[in-house]
Amino acid sequence: MVLRGITHDIGPAEATPAAPPPAVLEHRVLESMAQPGEHRALFNLKNLRILRWLDDPLPHLHWTIDPAHPDPRWIHPEDQRAAQMLSDSLRTGRTTGQLRLAAEGGGWMTVEIVGNIVLLDQHTTAGLFTLRRAE
Repeated sequence: MVLRGITHDIGPAEATPAAPPPAVLEHRVLESMAQPGEHRALFNLKNLRILRWLDDPLPHLHWTIDPAHPDPRWIHPEDQRAAQMLSDSLRTGRTTGQLRLAAEGGGWMTVEIVGNIVLLDQHTTAGLFTLRRAE
């Protein structure tokens, strides 16, 4: 048995750059699209509840669930129908609108909303809503 080989010094070894994992890449894309004054969240389209904030929550928005009152009305009663129409219109593409949402300490704040549909897996969709205080 004969073994032949050649050695050649090609210099110091360097790390080979690799693409980041898809989840990291997705977060980088979302971060690059962040705009001051905009707050993005994933919403459950069936009950219009926030699943997860992608940015910091909208300041002064009362969005958390109180265990003593598990079904708070965080969308103004007169805007419930408009909120459902926003959710339903996502099936045909991007949607925009304004809603009054519960403010911390009571009262309501008017919020401009831009919504897009997001496919989370083969059977699950959510709404990606961008919220901005109306002026």
